[in-house]
Amino acid sequence: MSMKDETWRGFRVEGEGTFLDRPNRFVLRVTTPGGVVAAHCPNPGRLTELLFPGSRILLEKGPPDRKLAYTAVAVGHPHTGHVVPLASVRCNPAVGALVLPRWFPGATIRPEFALEGSRFDFLVEAGDERHLIEVKACSDVEYGSALFPDAPSDRARKHLEELARWSRRGYRSHVLFAVVHGDPTHFSPNVHTDPAFARTLIALAPQLNLHAVLFQTGPGGLTRLVNDQLPVVLADPGPDSGTLVRVTQDEGRWHVAVDWHASGFERAVAKAPARTSFALRSADPWHRPGESEFREGDGSWEFPQDPRTLTSFVDKIMEGRHRPRP
Repeated sequence: MSMKDETWRGFRVEGEGTFLDRPNRFVLRVTTPGGVVAAHCPNPGRLTELLFPGSRILLEKGPPDRKLAYTAVAVGHPHTGHVVPLASVRCNPAVGALVLPRWFPGATIRPEFALEGSRFDFLVEAGDERHLIEVKACSDVEYGSALFPDAPSDRARKHLEELARWSRRGYRSHVLFAVVHGDPTHFSPNVHTDPAFARTLIALAPQLNLHAVLFQTGPGGLTRLVNDQLPVVLADPGPDSGTLVRVTQDEGRWHVAVDWHASGFERAVAKAPARTSFALRSADPWHRPGESEFREGDGSWEFPQDPRTLTSFVDKIMEGRHRPRP
């Protein structure tokens, strides 16, 4: 389908600064012209590939009765500079405004639909058909692949099972992955960071309608739909094997440890601390990252600062995930 020049305002820029650090999942500290401010982070995901010291942060004023005066609504991509929205819940209005009317012209669209104790992002009633739609915001784009989720999510996996259950009861169930930036060639479930979700999505795919769309957002907060038919690729993840890269700190020095799991990789990923571990699924024990690939330039396995704050380290993780098999 051709894209009309339609936009939806995802946020308003009412401040700007650079990323300093992230004390917890819901707070970013941002250096602004007026000093350091603590801003609410509306995306509890890991965001490791996006948040680096000095990254540009766009701020929106929060409600007057809230403790934190600002919300961090977007970050500038460290390589491209493109605006990456952080408020994942705002994907739903964008989908409701720009995607669903295109797919279901003239249909009744009901957001936040409750059904026997469950809540779905949308119910679309088109003729005699009832469509349940769950939206998943996707900000992780690596080497042309849009991936979801960026950290293990039991909640997302249970959403799939709930949708499949209602599909068996006569509804048409949809999962819509809303990619919020970049220029990916396709969407795939993240077999690295959440193999359990990927396995469940692949198993339930015959009972679900899977979609991916691509949005782009300008620096002023206007969001535009650029592709409403991004291909969804469900590749067999293969054996339960892979590499786990762990970051630890001891006596002021940062260390990296690399462990290969010939089996039990999925269990190891589920047990590993999400914010200090990086997973690289691989079926080939002879072609896997080793500790030498994550050393500093001088060959050390120690880092004077948290390696997660270094684009060179995070880029090596992504490269290892997407390196072609020999």
